[in-house]
Amino acid sequence: MRELRAVALSEDGGYLVLADAGGRTDGEQFRVPVDDRLRAALRGMRRSEVRTESALTPREIQARLRAGETAAEVARAAGIPVERVERYEGPVLAERARVVQEARAALLPKDPGGVPGRPLGEVVDARLIVAQDNPAAAQWDAWRRVDGIWLVQLTSDSRCARWTWDPVVRRVRPHDDAARALVA
Repeated sequence: MRELRAVALSEDGGYLVLADAGGRTDGEQFRVPVDDRLRAALRGMRRSEVRTESALTPREIQARLRAGETAAEVARAAGIPVERVERYEGPVLAERARVVQEARAALLPKDPGGVPGRPLGEVVDARLIVAQDNPAAAQWDAWRRVDGIWLVQLTSDSRCARWTWDPVVRRVRPHDDAARALVA
């Protein structure tokens, strides 16, 4: 790699003018734009302190968080510090919690005898108690799929079960055998 030396700053201050450090006298010069990265390097700042461009838009960051990725995973994919992703995380986590509440409140389909359905959360909590599994210790979360349907998950000491939740038609359905067993 060729070594260069600083010769001057352009008249408008927008470029640093460089020349060959080896003493070549052919007059060839180079210019480097004076931007935030160069200023930071000249001040001795670490690379991580310089604002880097994200490979993802804010909308894409939110969509990935909504789909269940962690802030660290999204930051890695975007090539930015995790703190920049965390700015978007709060509202998305609140949305996911709201979706869990909606799905838990959704009425299950009527049983074959025609008895009206009960709320998912009520049925699941009752089944967990019967199974001697503490409903208060169970963790609920939700992730949005590409098709707009949400996947709602219950994780307890003894099981993991998933349901799909379609907020447009307000319908909750078992997604796996564990979910079917809890609402059967």
